[in-house]
Amino acid sequence: FLASATAGWLAVLVGAVLRARRYFQDRGVMHDEAQLAINVITKSFGQLLHALDIGDQASPVGFVLLQKLATVIFGTSELSIRLIPFLASIISLPLMLFIARRIAGPTAAFFATLWLALAEHAIYYAAEGKQYGVDLLCTLILLHLAIRPITSQSLAILTLIGSMLIWFSFPIIFVLAGVGMAIGIDLLRGKQYRLLNLLAAMGLFWIGSFLANYLLITRHYAA
Repeated sequence: FLASATAGWLAVLVGAVLRARRYFQDRGVMHDEAQLAINVITKSFGQLLHALDIGDQASPVGFVLLQKLATVIFGTSELSIRLIPFLASIISLPLMLFIARRIAGPTAAFFATLWLALAEHAIYYAAEGKQYGVDLLCTLILLHLAIRPITSQSLAILTLIGSMLIWFSFPIIFVLAGVGMAIGIDLLRGKQYRLLNLLAAMGLFWIGSFLANYLLITRHYAA
């Protein structure tokens, strides 16, 4: 049974129910959430392209813009502030299942997905108006793309998606570095030098996106 698709999807369902239960408790915002929410609610989309200056908060610009969009569409309630992390956390569950099945097989995938489904911090941040649930989703998206067969097309997709994710997650740069090194080692072993050139170009695009993000926004959070 543990190796069946049903078991994996049951783990996903358990995680989704636990996250929905925490989300719909609709508790009041905490201190950090409140500071970030004030920035999101009181500023325009254009103003949010700059560093946050209300409270002691730092958050990826892509995440903040998604939060702003949620409040424009659904209002400024606690549920709206937490909608993006909640959706990201829900999407992460089946993505974890797909990745683990491909890497380690169905039985291991069930336990890996169940571990994520029951992880208290993952459940907590599914109902917290901060970016950490999106950090998890960004990491899983990148890993999902990285474990596919390495071709010029897959590298092009990784280049584009990786460059975009830098604007939605602070720690994704470390995941990008690990993915790039792992792919590079694999290509070196296979003596696929043409793809190595494409990998180097991909790294330059990632670095360029990171530098643009840093110079425009993140450098203001360095302190």
